Amino acid sequence: MEQWDKKADLVIVKFRGFRENSPAFFWLSLLFIFSLPLYLFFRKSPDIPDLRYSGLLIALVYTWGMQEIYEIVLTFFGVYKDNVSDVAYLLCIIPLKQQSGFKWWRTSLYVILSYLAALAILFAVMLAAVEIQILLESL
Repeated sequence: MEQWDKKADLVIVKFRGFRENSPAFFWLSLLFIFSLPLYLFFRKSPDIPDLRYSGLLIALVYTWGMQEIYEIVLTFFGVYKDNVSDVAYLLCIIPLKQQSGFKWWRTSLYVILSYLAALAILFAVMLAAVEIQILLESL
């Protein structure tokens, strides 16, 4: 168990280093992970009945840009930076609602479920990375 803890710490340090050294690539990777479950929910939306994955990615880049604008504006008005990120993540519901045509409650539910699914995928990737580290060490 101690070996697993050490490898888990090593993987967390590597993920943190990846986030700090390549923030754009890190966030783009998270965007792809988030887009997988989101596509399953929004592919049959009323406004875009035949939504393709590439179209959803373009919409998410638009949404990501809106989140950046929200963060800049809220930070400009003196809102604390950590609180801004939390609010900005919730504000991504606005453009997704505009683009999908779903009702507010349904869009909110789908975004929350997509966040939870993306966190589960990210957790599974981290667990797999720990197991691969242990496997490679034993070879």
